[in-house]
Amino acid sequence: MPALADWTSHLSQIWTDVRLRQTLELRAADGLPYQYIPAVPALWVGLTYHPASRKAAWELLQDHTPEDYQTTMWELPIKGLTATFGRDSVREIGGELARLARIGLQARVDAGIERPAVLRYLDPIEEILDTGTTFAEDCVRRWDSDFGRDPGKYVVAYRI
Repeated sequence: MPALADWTSHLSQIWTDVRLRQTLELRAADGLPYQYIPAVPALWVGLTYHPASRKAAWELLQDHTPEDYQTTMWELPIKGLTATFGRDSVREIGGELARLARIGLQARVDAGIERPAVLRYLDPIEEILDTGTTFAEDCVRRWDSDFGRDPGKYVVAYRI
């Protein structure tokens, strides 16, 4: 007969955006170029491990509803950084979250918990926010230009 451990194992295979296990597990971004891979964990570490940054992020986002979140999740692939989260600009919210994450990471560097190099991990996120061009938008542009719609060129360009 199935036991509670079997049910727990079964549920651990569900890949939601956030899963509560023995730790809080967040879904990573898919398909990024190698140099971008550490950006998402660095963002989350800076926001969640630093109490002041965590509190400020909560205050920034607390008035948004689950419906706002769902609408934004549908808009993001289509509108990119021009999407909105409730009445707020995704790009502006992203900029503020990146700023708070950098403060949180800097506090960890200052405390000797992290190496100073971790601060560079946020650079790709800040570059995207500064330019307004997402990795996906850049891929589409390159697909039609320098990749010449050749999947082999895409693979070579983004191979890890």
